[in-house]
Amino acid sequence: MKIAIFGDSYADCNHLNHVPYKDQAWPNVLAKDYEIDNFAVGSSGLEYSAMMLNQSDKVAQDAYDKIIFIASDVRRMYLHPDWHNKHARQHYFLPEAFGKFSNDEVRKTTLNYFKYFMHDPILEYRNQLIIKDLRERFADNILLLKCYGQFNGPISNLFDNDMPLYDITSYEDDILNPDLVQHKKWQDCKMNHLTLPHHTLLYKKIKKWISTSTFSLDKSDLQEVSRKTSTEYAFYNYSYKK
Repeated sequence: MKIAIFGDSYADCNHLNHVPYKDQAWPNVLAKDYEIDNFAVGSSGLEYSAMMLNQSDKVAQDAYDKIIFIASDVRRMYLHPDWHNKHARQHYFLPEAFGKFSNDEVRKTTLNYFKYFMHDPILEYRNQLIIKDLRERFADNILLLKCYGQFNGPISNLFDNDMPLYDITSYEDDILNPDLVQHKKWQDCKMNHLTLPHHTLLYKKIKKWISTSTFSLDKSDLQEVSRKTSTEYAFYNYSYKK
């Protein structure tokens, strides 16, 4: 069986070499059972993921049996490829992260674009159109998972998870290390923003979806985590904490 994965950092496994437990990330475990093509890119947005799906020759040829699509947000903007070599540090622009970048032309342009042209009702409609299109085109062969809670209203029932993936991240951080929720080194210890119990949970649920076309994910699925048993917390203390 051939499966394609599209999305952002909740599925991107290209930057996990620094952790010794990388093989336990849910996309990597899934790749042991199936032929996986993972197109996910950290910090990318909903439109970029949809673009990658639409440009995939295998998707066009119906070569994939299943598609897993992690939906982020159209507010995450993708820099035109013509400018990548002139702005190599960042190709994806997140509104919440603009302050991290140098005060260059691209950053100024992006901020001005958001200031003058980004209107929330229009953005939400773009979100809705993409999700509706994906569901209508791929029906039960696509697993649509929302990262965040902005997908409400008429398209909320098109997703397969009631609980956004970010709610799992937030739940874990509140328990494991509330003083380091925004600490990059702590976040780097978590693969795809999730701890191992929830990687296992996602893997099992996705595997069940592949065979039965049924999927659910809500707050009742949250796994017990603690500092005493957390692999990520132990790795952080061993590797980073001074």
